[in-house]
Amino acid sequence: MADVLTALSIAEAGSMNKAAKALNISQPSLTRVVALLERTLGGRLFERGAKGVRLTELGGEVMEHARAIRAHAMRLQRSVAAGRREPNVHFHFAAAPVVPLAACSLAILDLMAQMPSVRIHVAVGQPAEVIELLRKGDVEMAMLPLGEAAQHEFSCELLYYDAMAIYGRAGHPLTTARRVDIGQLGQQKWVLDFPGSLVRMRIEELFTGQGAGPPQIALEADDVALRRALVIHSDHLSAFQVHHVYNDLRAGLIAKVPYRWSQEISAVGLLRLLPHTDVSRCLLQAFQHRFREAGMQMTLDAEATFAASPADRGRGGRRRTGLTQRRTSHDVDS
Repeated sequence: MADVLTALSIAEAGSMNKAAKALNISQPSLTRVVALLERTLGGRLFERGAKGVRLTELGGEVMEHARAIRAHAMRLQRSVAAGRREPNVHFHFAAAPVVPLAACSLAILDLMAQMPSVRIHVAVGQPAEVIELLRKGDVEMAMLPLGEAAQHEFSCELLYYDAMAIYGRAGHPLTTARRVDIGQLGQQKWVLDFPGSLVRMRIEELFTGQGAGPPQIALEADDVALRRALVIHSDHLSAFQVHHVYNDLRAGLIAKVPYRWSQEISAVGLLRLLPHTDVSRCLLQAFQHRFREAGMQMTLDAEATFAASPADRGRGGRRRTGLTQRRTSHDVDS
């Protein structure tokens, strides 16, 4: 096992020299360790070149196992250290800031209520940083857009699909309609970000793609919280991702306009290197409950999503279909 972890250090360092310095051993000694491991495994782990080393196909497979071994060791080390200090279970979790942190916080509180002895350690970072924490075993589970990760390295549970939707104040005539068309949207006034922003481009592409004139932009605001407040207190419309309006949806201040919008969507899920524990499984279930309650899009079946009322979603009454992790242009109501 030690030799496999040594090889992992080489793979992560990218060269024999850097790994030797990090491990505080001589390069010839490191070379002998690798040669012995390669003979044991029956194949080469690295292709050596002037710029360092590159993993072979066998090397890539071995490194996946090595990361799992390291994560197991770190979990055991933390467990032993925690046992010496206090009789609590420690769980390390990471999330990318693009996920709905309000719903995440409620799920974590649900876990703590169900398992009072658990001590939760939460790290927030960019997707690449979160993946690196997971690979190194610094966290046991991570939540992020699945397109950001080399998913074959990890065990994966899909949580929801993220996409923009159009919102208005609760009680706005369009939020209470069964279906809305582009002509109705064109008659409304909009609060949007400045030109060049993602939201602005998506809405302009929506109108252009449907052969409609440009949206009637009455107000421009580059702050999400300000746009939400302007929508809540007026008849103007805007577009948000679900996690941006999560609290306002729960409070009944804002509502979705039922327009079927074809757009690129991305899957968000939980990644693990190691098998589930009681804690990670409980947290997964808490996330699923809170995201369903928040009206997150749990399936690519647009008709099922479209037909479910907020009350149905709160009771988990939406029709479930087989989940797919593809990212595609799809009719969504998210």
